[in-house]
Amino acid sequence: MYCSFFKFTERPFNMTPDPRFLFMSRTHTEALAHLLYGIRHRKGFVALVGEVGTGKTTLIHTLLDEIADDTRVAIVSGGSFTLGPFLRMVLDDLGVPYSGRSAADMMIHLKTFLIEQARQGTNVALIIDEAQAMAPSLLEHVRMLSNMETSREKLMQIVLVGQLELGRILSRPELRQLAQRIGLRCRIDPLAPDEIARYVRHRLTVAGAGDREILTEEALDIVSRHSGGIPRVANILCDGALLDCYARSLHRVDAEVMNATVREWEEAITVDVPRVSMRAAAHL
Repeated sequence: MYCSFFKFTERPFNMTPDPRFLFMSRTHTEALAHLLYGIRHRKGFVALVGEVGTGKTTLIHTLLDEIADDTRVAIVSGGSFTLGPFLRMVLDDLGVPYSGRSAADMMIHLKTFLIEQARQGTNVALIIDEAQAMAPSLLEHVRMLSNMETSREKLMQIVLVGQLELGRILSRPELRQLAQRIGLRCRIDPLAPDEIARYVRHRLTVAGAGDREILTEEALDIVSRHSGGIPRVANILCDGALLDCYARSLHRVDAEVMNATVREWEEAITVDVPRVSMRAAAHL
């Protein structure tokens, strides 16, 4: 919509977890290093937590690009399901054929697959996104997957990814055995005020903005204040401001435009109804 107007090659503030747009803050860099170390050195369990919208899923997609070719990966999303459906998702994502419908049958197929991969020198990783949505009983079953090991190493590395609530869930007494097995824990924090400006410029550069000043310093300061350091919120504000500029034939986002976008966004989240800039909508 506004891409041709600003001469972008693509939308700079899309919500898709594209690794090219990931801004590596200090905590993102540290978390990625921990995840890579945990998987490559077969540490068993690794936990990654972070506030909503801080880029956990995008970091996981970056991790997939970094993992060596000798690692098979399954990614599943947490939810309120039981062990059987969970194991089916894991086996399907790993491309493992299986017969039998019981969880016990599927566990046998999974273990056979893991042993064969180990013989071939192939590592296997299971990444569970939104792990805080899983029932404690299912998390306990996930712990039991780590019992699949040789005398020297784990047959499958398990990465639990979730919101900050995941840390509180893992501290429950009934999950103490799982918590004790998590060898590495990492956390993504909201971006610092100076990082938000670099984050926005990074995304604009990837989208083809070059060295053009699309957002003024004052506009970037407003994004920093009102986003709370959350990249997802910064994306929403910047995307809305660019759309507003397009509607008004303005080639730069200044403080006036950004303030107007912030007001509309705050009104929208108050009533929990998505809204588009009225000025922008009038020109669509």
